[in-house]
Amino acid sequence: MNIKNKAFTLAEVLITLGIIGVVAAITIPIVAAKVDHTQKISLLKKAHSAINQAVKLASDDYGDFDSWDTSLSTMDYLSKYIAPYMKITLYCTTYKKCNYTSSTPWSRYNKANDYTGFNVFSRIPFFSVDGILYSISLSGGSTSADPNVQYDSNYIGKNSIFIDVNGSSPPNRFGNDVFLLVRNSDGSVMPLGYNLSDDIINKDCRKESKCLYCAEKLRRNGWKSTSDYPW
Repeated sequence: MNIKNKAFTLAEVLITLGIIGVVAAITIPIVAAKVDHTQKISLLKKAHSAINQAVKLASDDYGDFDSWDTSLSTMDYLSKYIAPYMKITLYCTTYKKCNYTSSTPWSRYNKANDYTGFNVFSRIPFFSVDGILYSISLSGGSTSADPNVQYDSNYIGKNSIFIDVNGSSPPNRFGNDVFLLVRNSDGSVMPLGYNLSDDIINKDCRKESKCLYCAEKLRRNGWKSTSDYPW
């Protein structure tokens, strides 16, 4: 009995490869975006922990945060109270030195650049060894216990810590790769908006808004994204 060998025709192979290509083109970007988002959240959590640990260690050596010498120059302040407790690789004395294209590099969803972390409010941003950029005001620390306080740009400038988890790489957008933390009067650091209601946090952390409280939205969800997260 003759048994004919069955094989795919060239046309069938090409059709199969075409289908695989279409599926890959659809799924790979989705998977890559999900992995990228997860990595950014992990770096944000790491940055939050690192800066709190640095403040704690510096307080052990130099006393409570409110007694730190704010008459020092910005560089001397960072060198004394921050650098010994974090692995700093580069100080951004200008935005160009750290490969940013502007002194106002960070934008909201509508691409409005409202805030800057470079060389204002006594800031010299710096990179840690893991590629995270920190921009910390030399002085400041919230003394407000009012849970209804919503922050204006002056408050943000004096009390906040900007975290850019991937440095000058795009998109440089709040809630995506740029996040805001706030330093309290005891030196402890929390995501900006930590004392606000869920309703205020959710209203802010969406594509149509400023996304200044997105770090707090992530923290409240155990440093994990949510189904309604803007990115």
